Amino acid sequence: MMTHPFVKAYVSVCKALLFPLGFKRKGSYFYRIINDIYQSLAIRLYSDRESYTVTFGFAPLSCGIEDIDTTSAGCALASFVDLPSIRNSTTEKDFRAAAEELGRLIFTYVVPLFKRVTSDEIALSEWKRLDEDIYKRHQLDKSTYIIDLALAIMAIAVGDYDFAIKGLQQQIDCDAGRAIRLPDYESMIERLRIRDMDWINSFVRENERISRITLGLQKE
Repeated sequence: MMTHPFVKAYVSVCKALLFPLGFKRKGSYFYRIINDIYQSLAIRLYSDRESYTVTFGFAPLSCGIEDIDTTSAGCALASFVDLPSIRNSTTEKDFRAAAEELGRLIFTYVVPLFKRVTSDEIALSEWKRLDEDIYKRHQLDKSTYIIDLALAIMAIAVGDYDFAIKGLQQQIDCDAGRAIRLPDYESMIERLRIRDMDWINSFVRENERISRITLGLQKE
């Protein structure tokens, strides 16, 4: 199938934005590793070929990256800004104009984020801020907020153990009653509570090793 003209224009716009920052491209997927932080930007065009989503994300290697999802990983850009529509676009000029408008949003909102997130500590802070922004923009009930597992693991790497424990306990609570259980969370919580630094340091090192293997930075 031929590349949709909007995606083609989007790739051209993003190359100009992201290549100078050291990003690489695989199809319409852009990614880079900076200071042990994996960053990505992806677009997905739906089957109606009139609607799409753009996602951006970042993950410290300390999170233990086991798989790179090139279509849905990260935060939806539409959670923060209104994306240009392509529903009524019919010509390459229309699609190019929409892609350039999207590029301006990426330049304004995502690029500065990529430039800021260059350490585990900043990644944790920025992810928390993004979650807060989503709840504010959509007027969601904060009592329903669930800490993402990757965020809890990130907190372990930077020493925010109380936040990590809260997130792991939420994972246990969400899993209650399901057929598949993840009992290691209880053990992780206990080791964090007693500040078992040998285990904590080993856990972080192993996650970094897994990430490096996944990203092709080292062999098993």
